[in-house]
Amino acid sequence: MTVKLGLALGGGFSRAVAHIGVLKVLEEAGIRPAAIAGTSAGSIVAALYAAGWTVQEMEHFSRHLSPRELIDDRLTARVWRLLVHEFRHRLGKARAGGPLGVLSGHRLTVFLDRVLGTLRFDDLKLPLVVTATDLISGRRMLFMPTPLCRDEFVRLAGVPVVLAVRASCTVPGLFEPVRLGKFLLVDGAIREAIPAEAVRLPGIEAVVAVDVGGRTEERQPLESFSELVTEAWELAVSEGKRKELETFADVVIEPELKKAPPWDFSRVSQYMRAGEEAARAKLTAIRRVLELDGLQKNRPLPRALPRPPKIQGLRPGDPKNRLLVRVRGVEPPRAEPTRS
Repeated sequence: MTVKLGLALGGGFSRAVAHIGVLKVLEEAGIRPAAIAGTSAGSIVAALYAAGWTVQEMEHFSRHLSPRELIDDRLTARVWRLLVHEFRHRLGKARAGGPLGVLSGHRLTVFLDRVLGTLRFDDLKLPLVVTATDLISGRRMLFMPTPLCRDEFVRLAGVPVVLAVRASCTVPGLFEPVRLGKFLLVDGAIREAIPAEAVRLPGIEAVVAVDVGGRTEERQPLESFSELVTEAWELAVSEGKRKELETFADVVIEPELKKAPPWDFSRVSQYMRAGEEAARAKLTAIRRVLELDGLQKNRPLPRALPRPPKIQGLRPGDPKNRLLVRVRGVEPPRAEPTRS
């Protein structure tokens, strides 16, 4: 008897297209995940796959993707506005509501709307988990389908997949954060670079994690601002990512991307090939896990945190609250019992 597999896709900017190569090899081997989770750019691939996009469709689409579809124009004007607001803030003269990112994220949102439409998590063909980080509380948040509700889940009404993915892709400082009620949501990689724990849903017994971060212990000369930002980001999440994978992943796939620039969309085909090669190298290990040979059943459960204040603006018992956002330690609002 085989076990149910959860697939966790990490972030890595344009390198996230390597996930498509991994999915291609898994499908060719007859291996299909029972659930999929994504963080940051990995959440885009995970959402498309859960929505029913084929690997071939994702391959074709990625090869024709332009950075202009994701990066806002009028960048100079926005940077100038941000700098002026920051200067006035330092002088105590700034008004509230200034920009919180170099990019507004408008084009990213339009792009996500185009490929995901109005889909909600309950509409997807495969259970999907998308991670984000709330800057207000500092906690990890998980967007997922309604049937996966537990005591630590909070019901939020009418949140589409697009909004969850947009939040997960929000690199702090680069894109404007996503405001959702009292939450201020940014990149899920801050708390969970690869969602190996998040994808361990009820019934999921094994997890394959895909790391497309590409950081190496060998120090590379930094020759541009983008390389500096990328190296600093990878360094910031590397320790937490290592512990996450050691604790919750049964197999880790690491495409050879250590010298691949994460902002270069011209190397999409190279990244996908790297994903294919890395996945083929781990097929034996994956099959062994799926056959229960050496599977570690006693994985630790998600860690419980102290309960924060209840969230306002949510109506207890509202049947329209179809989507769940998981906030550790927060219980869903309950309707008061009716008295006869």
